[in-house]
Amino acid sequence: IFIFSSILYFYIEKSIYEEKHQELIQHAKNIANNKDLYTMNADHGDIVLGLNIEVITLKKVHTEINIYEKMENNHTYLTLIYPFNIDTLSYLKITKDISQTKHILEKILNYIFIINIVGFLLVVIYAITLSKMLISPVKGLSARLSNMNEHLMRPIRIRSLPEEFVPLGETINHLIARIQNFVKY
Repeated sequence: IFIFSSILYFYIEKSIYEEKHQELIQHAKNIANNKDLYTMNADHGDIVLGLNIEVITLKKVHTEINIYEKMENNHTYLTLIYPFNIDTLSYLKITKDISQTKHILEKILNYIFIINIVGFLLVVIYAITLSKMLISPVKGLSARLSNMNEHLMRPIRIRSLPEEFVPLGETINHLIARIQNFVKY
């Protein structure tokens, strides 16, 4: 349960972060191609909110896209450095507040922990109940056999036994018959 839940959580976290990364890269591509930022997702206006877009210059040429996460004032920000104009060493720095996403991931993790604990308790209760059910016929056979003496031996009723214990009951009845014959002699 714990392994499956951990795999599930890390998959959810990775897919959400990958979606946020792709979203920032798409914003950067639209800005770099001199497109309007709002035309990319006209039906999702809330995606554009919370962006901080700057044009920065670096001392070295970086052709790869850099994405990093930072914490500031109890907020988590995802920042993308995207090549804007390589000739002038200018880059787009797009920052988005992903505190809500982090909060949702923490809630998911807490729910997974609660479900794991409840699931583990249910498995333990089920295992204890099942083991008691399986041991009860053996305890019944043991009680019947311990109350017998050589003069008051009665065969065990095989029909009242579970199917798994019928061969054992037949063997015990055969042994009782042999003991009764021995006592008669």
